[in-house]
Amino acid sequence: KLISEEESRRLRALPLFKVRDTLTVAMAEPQSLPTIDAISRITGCKVRPVLALETSISEYINKYVGDNVDVDAF
Repeated sequence: KLISEEESRRLRALPLFKVRDTLTVAMAEPQSLPTIDAISRITGCKVRPVLALETSISEYINKYVGDNVDVDAF
């Protein structure tokens, strides 16, 4: 896990995928530099933020985080 469930909830951000040293993260506020810096510190990756609805992020965390999710479930 790159970001813990607690951090995802606090930052309102969800890592989507990593390519080399760049992590693409769905964020409720992708323009928030303090949040981007925090994610970069936590993960050790460059962060590429993308916009997502806060409700969608919360829904995903509630439904999938902590469980072993099969990719086919999407």
